[in-house]
Amino acid sequence: MPRRLPAFLALSLALLPLAAPGARAATSIPLDGAVLTLAALPPEADGTIRGAIRIELRPGWKTYWIDPGQSGIPASYSFTQGAATLRYPAPHRFGEGIERANGYSGPFAIAFELKGAGPGPVAVSAMLGLCRDICVPASGTVATAPDEGDRALVEAAFAALPAPAPDGAIPGAALSADGKVLTLALSSASAARPQDVFVSGPEGWYFGEAPAGTATRDGLAFAVPVLGRPRKGPPLGAVDIVLGGTGGGTERRAVPVESAR
Repeated sequence: MPRRLPAFLALSLALLPLAAPGARAATSIPLDGAVLTLAALPPEADGTIRGAIRIELRPGWKTYWIDPGQSGIPASYSFTQGAATLRYPAPHRFGEGIERANGYSGPFAIAFELKGAGPGPVAVSAMLGLCRDICVPASGTVATAPDEGDRALVEAAFAALPAPAPDGAIPGAALSADGKVLTLALSSASAARPQDVFVSGPEGWYFGEAPAGTATRDGLAFAVPVLGRPRKGPPLGAVDIVLGGTGGGTERRAVPVESAR
């Protein structure tokens, strides 16, 4: 299903490290409407590098979550070496109607674990939409040397992530026969009713905003609209679910999806 994007201006930035001699290794770069900082810790015993990409949005600016919702473009962060697992803090919704989107309107950080990068600097190519009156795509590459001095920034990024959902809180999901609705089951084990439900899936899958949950015998059910899906490829096997709420929300990753037959 085609997805409407907000108007934007083409922008390509050559992003260069700005750290001064003697400064901590984390490198900050200016974007149109934000400052991006890359920080990384020295490798752990198995070679894994933990780090953070911090986005310091200027007042009045917004950017998108990994699944941007009905409008916008998903952010992309590609590391030049190794394989990275990115984890985002819980987003919120903004805009109305066809401009409804998932994202952030204040400073936040994306935590990551990088495996197989080898020695030397950590480098990431970033592409993200930054929005005020219009949305501007900003892109570039930034590199930083892993440094123990960045521990506070990195640990804060991991601490701000959604907490794991209680066991049994999100038992599963089911995709309708026509592929237009993903129904999520939320059991009574989740304790509090979530303020919002966000879903992200494999590349090419995009999900909308679910109406208020419907009471079931075991808890709640949410009917999440499918906004887009790949034309080809395997069936939807699993999704990540974030339940918005106080204290950063909760999440369950790799929730199995049952497809109607």
